[in-house]
Amino acid sequence: TDIKDQINSQPELLTLDVPEITYVVNKNDVKIDGEEMEFYGTAEEQEVQRKEFEEAYASLPDYVSLNCIGLIEIESIGQCDPIWDNDTIIDLRYGIGHHQSSCMPGEEGNFCLLGHHMREEGVFFNKLIDVQIGDLIRITTIDGKEYIYHKFEKNSIDKVEI
Repeated sequence: TDIKDQINSQPELLTLDVPEITYVVNKNDVKIDGEEMEFYGTAEEQEVQRKEFEEAYASLPDYVSLNCIGLIEIESIGQCDPIWDNDTIIDLRYGIGHHQSSCMPGEEGNFCLLGHHMREEGVFFNKLIDVQIGDLIRITTIDGKEYIYHKFEKNSIDKVEI
Protein backbone atom coordinates (compact mmCIF):
# COMPACT_ATOMS: atom_id res chain seq x y z
CA THR A 1 0.00 0.00 0.00
CA ASP A 2 2.81 2.41 0.87
CA ILE A 3 4.51 1.81 -2.47
CA LYS A 4 1.27 2.17 -4.41
CA ASP A 5 0.57 5.44 -2.58
CA GLN A 6 4.07 6.73 -3.37
CA ILE A 7 3.76 5.91 -7.06
CA ASN A 8 0.32 7.56 -7.27
CA SER A 9 1.04 10.60 -5.12
CA GLN A 10 4.50 11.70 -6.21
CA PRO A 11 4.34 13.00 -9.79
CA GLU A 12 7.82 14.47 -9.29
CA LEU A 13 9.15 10.89 -9.48
CA LEU A 14 8.16 10.89 -13.14
CA THR A 15 10.73 13.58 -13.90
CA LEU A 16 13.66 11.79 -12.29
CA ASP A 17 15.99 9.76 -14.50
CA VAL A 18 16.10 6.96 -11.91
CA PRO A 19 13.27 7.22 -9.39
CA GLU A 20 13.82 5.17 -6.24
CA ILE A 21 11.72 3.56 -3.57
CA THR A 22 13.98 1.74 -1.12
CA TYR A 23 13.31 -0.08 2.14
CA VAL A 24 15.99 -1.21 4.57
CA VAL A 25 15.21 -4.46 6.39
CA ASN A 26 16.94 -6.70 8.90
CA LYS A 27 18.12 -9.85 7.12
CA ASN A 28 16.88 -12.00 10.01
CA ASP A 29 13.36 -10.58 10.20
CA VAL A 30 10.26 -12.05 8.57
CA LYS A 31 11.65 -15.51 7.97
CA ILE A 32 9.00 -17.50 6.17
CA ASP A 33 8.20 -21.09 7.01
CA GLY A 34 9.00 -23.14 3.92
CA GLU A 35 11.52 -20.73 2.36
CA GLU A 36 14.33 -23.24 2.64
CA MET A 37 16.43 -23.74 -0.46
CA GLU A 38 16.26 -26.92 -2.49
CA PHE A 39 19.56 -28.41 -3.54
CA TYR A 40 20.07 -30.84 -6.41
CA GLY A 41 22.53 -33.48 -7.52
CA THR A 42 24.48 -36.01 -5.53
CA ALA A 43 24.73 -35.79 -1.75
CA GLU A 44 28.18 -34.23 -2.13
CA GLU A 45 26.93 -31.66 -4.66
CA GLN A 46 24.03 -30.78 -2.39
CA GLU A 47 26.39 -30.28 0.54
CA VAL A 48 28.56 -27.91 -1.53
CA GLN A 49 25.45 -25.95 -2.57
CA ARG A 50 24.23 -25.80 1.05
CA LYS A 51 27.60 -24.48 2.26
CA GLU A 52 27.74 -21.87 -0.53
CA PHE A 53 24.25 -20.68 0.36
CA GLU A 54 25.03 -20.50 4.09
CA GLU A 55 28.25 -18.57 3.41
CA ALA A 56 26.47 -16.13 1.09
CA TYR A 57 23.71 -15.56 3.67
CA ALA A 58 26.22 -15.09 6.49
CA SER A 59 28.15 -12.54 4.39
CA LEU A 60 25.09 -10.31 3.97
CA PRO A 61 25.08 -7.21 6.15
CA ASP A 62 22.60 -7.24 9.03
CA TYR A 63 20.49 -4.68 7.15
CA VAL A 64 19.68 -5.15 3.48
CA SER A 65 18.28 -2.57 1.04
CA LEU A 66 15.28 -3.63 -1.01
CA ASN A 67 14.91 -1.50 -4.13
CA CYS A 68 11.40 -1.43 -5.53
CA ILE A 69 10.97 -1.39 -9.31
CA GLY A 70 7.19 -1.50 -9.24
CA LEU A 71 4.06 -3.42 -8.34
CA ILE A 72 2.40 -6.54 -9.67
CA GLU A 73 -1.37 -6.53 -9.55
CA ILE A 74 -3.56 -9.46 -10.48
CA GLU A 75 -7.09 -8.26 -9.82
CA SER A 76 -8.73 -11.65 -10.40
CA ILE A 77 -6.98 -13.07 -7.32
CA GLY A 78 -6.70 -9.87 -5.30
CA GLN A 79 -2.92 -9.65 -5.51
CA CYS A 80 -0.94 -6.44 -5.25
CA ASP A 81 2.68 -6.87 -4.20
CA PRO A 82 5.96 -4.97 -4.60
CA ILE A 83 8.50 -6.12 -7.15
CA TRP A 84 12.09 -5.81 -5.90
CA ASP A 85 15.07 -5.40 -8.23
CA ASN A 86 16.60 -8.69 -7.08
CA ASP A 87 15.43 -12.20 -6.23
CA THR A 88 17.40 -13.11 -3.12
CA ILE A 89 15.86 -14.94 -0.19
CA ILE A 90 15.53 -11.56 1.56
CA ASP A 91 13.70 -9.94 -1.38
CA LEU A 92 11.26 -12.85 -1.57
CA ARG A 93 10.33 -12.44 2.11
CA TYR A 94 8.92 -9.01 1.34
CA GLY A 95 7.42 -9.40 -2.11
CA ILE A 96 8.21 -10.56 -5.61
CA GLY A 97 11.74 -10.64 -7.01
CA HIS A 98 12.89 -9.63 -10.47
CA HIS A 99 15.49 -12.01 -11.91
CA GLN A 100 18.30 -9.61 -12.77
CA SER A 101 19.40 -11.37 -15.94
CA SER A 102 15.93 -10.94 -17.45
CA CYS A 103 14.49 -7.89 -19.17
CA MET A 104 12.60 -5.07 -17.52
CA PRO A 105 8.91 -4.48 -18.27
CA GLY A 106 8.41 -3.12 -21.78
CA GLU A 107 11.77 -4.36 -23.05
CA GLU A 108 12.16 -7.01 -25.73
CA GLY A 109 12.53 -10.48 -24.20
CA ASN A 110 11.37 -12.24 -21.06
CA PHE A 111 10.52 -10.35 -17.88
CA CYS A 112 11.09 -12.97 -15.18
CA LEU A 113 9.60 -12.72 -11.69
CA LEU A 114 10.08 -15.06 -8.75
CA GLY A 115 8.06 -15.44 -5.59
CA HIS A 116 7.09 -17.83 -2.89
CA HIS A 117 3.95 -19.84 -3.50
CA MET A 118 2.81 -19.54 0.11
CA ARG A 119 0.10 -21.61 1.71
CA GLU A 120 -1.10 -18.76 3.92
CA GLU A 121 -4.13 -16.95 2.50
CA GLY A 122 -3.32 -13.62 0.88
CA VAL A 123 0.47 -14.01 0.90
CA PHE A 124 2.37 -13.45 -2.35
CA PHE A 125 1.74 -16.09 -5.01
CA ASN A 126 -0.51 -18.37 -2.91
CA LYS A 127 -3.43 -17.95 -5.32
CA LEU A 128 -1.41 -17.91 -8.53
CA ILE A 129 -2.88 -21.28 -9.48
CA ASP A 130 -6.31 -19.59 -9.62
CA VAL A 131 -5.30 -17.20 -12.40
CA GLN A 132 -7.32 -18.14 -15.46
CA ILE A 133 -6.45 -17.88 -19.13
CA GLY A 134 -7.34 -14.32 -20.18
CA ASP A 135 -6.80 -12.77 -16.72
CA LEU A 136 -4.82 -9.53 -16.74
CA ILE A 137 -1.57 -8.97 -14.90
CA ARG A 138 -0.67 -5.31 -14.42
CA ILE A 139 2.90 -4.23 -13.76
CA THR A 140 3.24 -0.60 -12.66
CA THR A 141 6.81 0.63 -12.51
CA ILE A 142 7.83 3.27 -10.00
CA ASP A 143 7.96 5.88 -12.75
CA GLY A 144 4.20 5.38 -13.19
CA LYS A 145 4.29 3.39 -16.44
CA GLU A 146 1.85 0.49 -16.73
CA TYR A 147 2.37 -2.74 -18.60
CA ILE A 148 -0.51 -5.12 -19.09
CA TYR A 149 0.10 -8.82 -19.56
CA HIS A 150 -2.49 -11.53 -19.88
CA LYS A 151 -2.36 -15.21 -19.14
CA PHE A 152 -2.68 -17.19 -22.33
CA GLU A 153 -1.21 -20.56 -21.39
CA LYS A 154 -0.88 -22.78 -18.32
CA ASN A 155 2.19 -24.90 -17.59
CA SER A 156 3.22 -26.75 -14.44
CA ILE A 157 6.74 -27.69 -13.51
CA ASP A 158 7.26 -30.09 -10.62
CA LYS A 159 11.03 -29.81 -10.35
CA VAL A 160 13.75 -28.13 -12.35
CA GLU A 161 17.04 -29.97 -12.71
CA ILE A 162 20.03 -27.70 -12.99
